[in-house]
Amino acid sequence: MNDINGDIKIVGIIGRQSTDKSYLMNKIFRARFAVSAGRSTDGIWMSYAVLEDTHFIVLDCEGLFSDQRTATTKKSNSPHS
Repeated sequence: MNDINGDIKIVGIIGRQSTDKSYLMNKIFRARFAVSAGRSTDGIWMSYAVLEDTHFIVLDCEGLFSDQRTATTKKSNSPHS
């Protein structure tokens, strides 16, 4: 990254769970975020892309309103866990 002359653009995507955010980032930036039926991004994943001499840091974020995350959070915040 130290050899890059010019700006590095940072692009992130956020939205509801299971709305093809990872798929979209893969198509636009030729990233390789994991995509499959029943799979959801956990946390934030990063990729690097160069398109038309422009450098990008691409962030794929976990979906909002995740049933899995909500259940885990409730369990970990429970005084009985």
